[in-house]
Amino acid sequence: MVLPTLDGRKTLTRRGINRLLGFGQISEFQPSDTRGYDWAFHDRHARWHEISHERLLAACPFGGPGDRLWGKETHRPSIAHSHFMGECDCADVNVEYQADSAVRYFPESHIESLSPGWCMPMAAKRGNFVPSIHMPRWASRITLEVTGVRVESLQDISEADARAEGVAPTGYMATKGAEHIAGFRLLWEQINGAGGWNANPLVWVVEFRRIYQEARSA
Repeated sequence: MVLPTLDGRKTLTRRGINRLLGFGQISEFQPSDTRGYDWAFHDRHARWHEISHERLLAACPFGGPGDRLWGKETHRPSIAHSHFMGECDCADVNVEYQADSAVRYFPESHIESLSPGWCMPMAAKRGNFVPSIHMPRWASRITLEVTGVRVESLQDISEADARAEGVAPTGYMATKGAEHIAGFRLLWEQINGAGGWNANPLVWVVEFRRIYQEARSA
């Protein structure tokens, strides 16, 4: 969903609730029926926890309003060859982004300030793209500011929210006026597997706005 984020069509995201700050991986997340608590879950050691909604929001791994996130995407770094006084300065890097083939230039000083000791991935040395999971912070061109966080059941998504997820509408398995919801359902199951929509899990709903930063094109 890189391009919808870049062009402003994607302004929120839904994520499964499977990890909390201070608890790590969790499972069986559900409403609590204990007075004074709102949510319950098991941690990775199978211990049972019950917490308030306020504590849940504080433990959101995506932060809260005002916090910033940075996006990772499939990319291909390469040495930006330049010569000064007859010597090659090969520490600067160009990064090509697979989503739209855009290329950006990053000087050594920028790279070292965010990722000291960064080394060119072997895949990139072979001329291949590098998976998004391996993108270093300095190469990211997407910075987002969180504007809101809430919890809701997956199928409670509205047509307006589905549109804000950046998905394309589809008539497949769609009722009239819910074409974006149908598109989001298809995307959710592509990512989370068949049956993921029907499971109707509780999810994080994270709203954000993109922070625009000056970029240098190669």
